[in-house]
Amino acid sequence: MKRARSTMTARRDRGFTLVELLIATTAGLMVTAAAFLLAKNASAVFQEETRITGAQLSASLGIQRLTNDLARAGFLMTPNIQTDPFVCNESGSWPPVLQTLRPVKIDAQGSVVAHQPDLQQSTNNGLAPDSITIASSFDSGELFPVRTIEAGGGGKIVHLETTNLPIARTCKGKTLALCEPELQRIFKADRILRILTPTGHQIFGVVDHLEITDKIKVWLQPSPTVPTVAVNRMGYEGDCNYCLVNTISVVRYELQSLVADTRYQPLVAAAAANATGDDLRTELVRTELDKNGLADATSAELVSEFAVDLKFGISTIDPATSIITDIPITAPEDPLVYTTAPERIRSVHVRLSTRARAPDRDTPLPTGPDGRKHRFQLTIGGRSVYARMRTLYTEVALQNLMRATW
Repeated sequence: MKRARSTMTARRDRGFTLVELLIATTAGLMVTAAAFLLAKNASAVFQEETRITGAQLSASLGIQRLTNDLARAGFLMTPNIQTDPFVCNESGSWPPVLQTLRPVKIDAQGSVVAHQPDLQQSTNNGLAPDSITIASSFDSGELFPVRTIEAGGGGKIVHLETTNLPIARTCKGKTLALCEPELQRIFKADRILRILTPTGHQIFGVVDHLEITDKIKVWLQPSPTVPTVAVNRMGYEGDCNYCLVNTISVVRYELQSLVADTRYQPLVAAAAANATGDDLRTELVRTELDKNGLADATSAELVSEFAVDLKFGISTIDPATSIITDIPITAPEDPLVYTTAPERIRSVHVRLSTRARAPDRDTPLPTGPDGRKHRFQLTIGGRSVYARMRTLYTEVALQNLMRATW
């Protein structure tokens, strides 16, 4: 009995054999390797999905902002300043932004024309992004009553009524002194001022500056001539009972680089460009134009990151027959998209494409009949690789142009 117990104790104390250790170690390594591969694949899938989601989100934000501005195009302004019979036309003295004022203007390959060096990656991919200029009363939906208009400073001084609902809604109970920032934001220098007369005629000028004391004075920039022919072409000076005014902003959407913009440089600076190709990235940018039709760099707003293409189509109406004609986005582009009279446009088709920041494919895919691409080629280390693209479409009705039947 004593010997049997001793044998059992020895078996318990002898430990693992070399074969058992080898088997256990091998099994452990296999499990570890499997877990590592699973984690690596999961991480790769997560990173890929993050990149795709980023491109999708960027496209969604960009097209939503552009859609909002397009839907407001033509609000509190003329559908065509050159042909509108209700415009007091003094085009000989107008600055460029007034001479070309229209609710919507689409420029063929406008982004490439204005920013060709920035768009090198897009042009390498056979893309030629357009640009679009939109005019509207963006900063306020109010029509401000006028007390009187007088000559001053070589131009005109428009005196606004200070006690009325539009001022009250704008100032929200503040005194004029405390409300000055809100009013300065609306009546910003170089913006267009529209004066609507009691007879429904429109006079246009350009804001020079706003002066606020116990009164509100909008100073207009000098105009060399004052029209005096035909009743509906005359300027207006003196008591202006029942005249109303509002400002009009002109903004442009286009693709460009923001690397040189100190406000956005930390955000768009290239990171690991040898792996992502983002040293040549471009964004969808919204910029307000000055009186000469030039972009005000201080107003540049990043709307959509890694934007690579922007294209448009339109639908138009024949005023004689009221027949609507659709001109969709096609490749090559239909010239009517860029030359149709603005008052005849009833809707705008929009196509915005963005790309993922990093490439994850080695082969391209066929291009769609309208020029849509599914993958974006990048050249990194002398090798062509491809990043995923996300393309969104929408159509925006221009409700403010429905009244243009001339």
